[in-house]
Amino acid sequence: MRINFEEIPNRVLKLYNELQRIVFDKAARNGLFLWNSFEADLEFEGYTIAQFARLHSVPMTSPIWRNSRIGYYGPKGTAIIMHTLIQLFPLTTLTDAFQPLSLRQYFAYFVIPHIACRLIAEDLSISATMNAYKVMVESSNVGELINPERDDDNELDLIKHRTMLVLRQRALGGRTIHDAAKALVSLQMKTPDVPDASVDQSNPRPRAKPHVILYPPKRVAACGASDHEEASENQVCSNTVN
Repeated sequence: MRINFEEIPNRVLKLYNELQRIVFDKAARNGLFLWNSFEADLEFEGYTIAQFARLHSVPMTSPIWRNSRIGYYGPKGTAIIMHTLIQLFPLTTLTDAFQPLSLRQYFAYFVIPHIACRLIAEDLSISATMNAYKVMVESSNVGELINPERDDDNELDLIKHRTMLVLRQRALGGRTIHDAAKALVSLQMKTPDVPDASVDQSNPRPRAKPHVILYPPKRVAACGASDHEEASENQVCSNTVN
């Protein structure tokens, strides 16, 4: 399986209606497995949401931090999803749906892991969010190793630039999310790769697009209940990474 980082913004756009609800309607997150898991981690660490909102940073030893990492997509995937979310919902957005958390905190500790579980479930044909969450947590150390966020990552810079361009044009032109998704695909097909400044460009040669070969964990639990069924049975777990 290859991780196509260029496709991540489009995959996020496909979730736009759901994301809009959980950003603007507090009730929309009720019963969602990732929100319940976040609350369970807060309780385990002895925080209320208000206390957590006042923290400037979260220790890397905390299950709150460990369980917010997005598995084999790594920090690079996190950066792409966060950038896409901020283009869709600027950090100046004000609603009571995520307060007292800041919108960035809400994205980092709930919305991005929620999206990652959706992507992992789609990648591996997993129907239950709990099982996708387990894969996410167990593959996070590998993700940090093979997909870091680097300052010199030309692919990451290009993905961010394309996403910002298309979504700003959408906002200015009154386009729908569907229109923006199509425009982003078109731009991906037409825009050449960003040249590497360390390579002699006087005799350029075509380069293969970077990709990662993913071998998913062999142990994945059988498909279980939906988010709401899991919530009703209190099947909330706070997995940690060894």
